Amino acid sequence: MSISLIVNSLPNSELLPPVIEGLDLQTDTDFEIIQSRSAESFASIVDSAQHAYIVRLGANCIPNINFIRAHRKNAKQGSISVSRRIYLDQTISQHLLNNCLMPCHWNWFDLLKLRASGHVHTLFPRAILSTQGAFASFGVHKAEFGNISDFQAISNRGTVLQLARLITK
Repeated sequence: MSISLIVNSLPNSELLPPVIEGLDLQTDTDFEIIQSRSAESFASIVDSAQHAYIVRLGANCIPNINFIRAHRKNAKQGSISVSRRIYLDQTISQHLLNNCLMPCHWNWFDLLKLRASGHVHTLFPRAILSTQGAFASFGVHKAEFGNISDFQAISNRGTVLQLARLITK
């Protein structure tokens, strides 16, 4: 089963480089990338996808290298595969972008140091189902996409580092 990955984009394009690097380093490479703009109808983007399974990646979410593999493993009819999120605070998010750091190379020790310094809220991420807005990160079969409110949410190991919403000046 191939995957269509819809990457939300925001007007602030500085978030895109670490997201793209995370996608370039995926261990499972059988997926297409569709970039969505906030003004587009999400239903029409889903309709244009070439593959049967849709994964939506939030605009501020940097995937770990096993993100696609985890979604493929958990793709089941009648369920939503929800990514786990490690939330980065405003300070480390801005530092990451200002210095072109690529967190997809970070290991658990790096995250532990950030946790000890107060920049990461938890090292044991939870999966939160949020299908609304540009920050959602989940996977579902294309045929079932429009009617997902009654589905069982399955937490997967496709962890993402979620950047804080940055304050623009």
